[in-house]
Amino acid sequence: MGKQEKNIINLFKNNIIKEEVITDIGEDCAVLYPMQSRNIIVSTDSISVGVHFNSNNTPYSVGRHLVETSLSDLACMGAEPVFAILNISFSKFDKKWVKKFARGVTETATNYNIKIIGGDTIKGKENFSCTVIGYATSQNTMLISSAQENDNIFTSGTIGNGYYTRKNKIIRPLNIKFELGKMLCNFANSCIDLSDGLFSGINSITNGKGADINIIDIPIPKKYKSIKKNYKKIQKFLSYGQDYELLFTIPDSKIDQAKTACSSLGFEIFHIGRITSKKNSIKFLDGNKKIDFDLSKEYEHF
Repeated sequence: MGKQEKNIINLFKNNIIKEEVITDIGEDCAVLYPMQSRNIIVSTDSISVGVHFNSNNTPYSVGRHLVETSLSDLACMGAEPVFAILNISFSKFDKKWVKKFARGVTETATNYNIKIIGGDTIKGKENFSCTVIGYATSQNTMLISSAQENDNIFTSGTIGNGYYTRKNKIIRPLNIKFELGKMLCNFANSCIDLSDGLFSGINSITNGKGADINIIDIPIPKKYKSIKKNYKKIQKFLSYGQDYELLFTIPDSKIDQAKTACSSLGFEIFHIGRITSKKNSIKFLDGNKKIDFDLSKEYEHF
């Protein structure tokens, strides 16, 4: 390991103490003794210049975004984040840029009580990946495949902010709803994050079943209220993704309990539809009118 690589690695050390960590960042491998009687939940995400962020975005916001976008998958499994592993590629070593990027990573990780335990650095096009490891205490990890016929479909927040921020080439801070995810384990059959868009999420949780979605009930940004009947524009931001809200399904018998529990934690959830028995029949409705959205439109990484 060269001196410059060591200097870069040192920038990503954060001061979170975890008793499970036997060796700290800087060794060839992290050595962990994980907590017992919990499921270990692991996910990884990558962001690349020109796809997920622009070269003119601030390095701090890129670092923050790297961690936050990796975390939403843990939230939809009812997990709490604990550790992170980074892989970073820079086309050139700009010390000021890297220091600000590292500060965005470490401060965000610290805010979520995450210990950075290792990673790798190489020279190449700006591409960054973050593997996050969490614990789940519930045996109900709300698998996408566990959605049931007649389940009610909810979202945890506004759909469309991802499209707006990407269109305007900015990176917004995200609010990853871990407490909501952990609470939903008591009520929800399935849960998915909306990183790839509402259409993608609906297609995934229905898994060959049908769904009726009421567009009037989909929470959209106030800035889009004036285009409520412009279905082409609505399709753009419902399909775009990068919202990182949760989409989940709850049976009738647990709706009231779920709403009460969400309210007690300060979360507002939005009932947007229901899974039906009609195979491969996903309908978006404006009242009694069916809207012909192209449901194949999803966030494309390539």
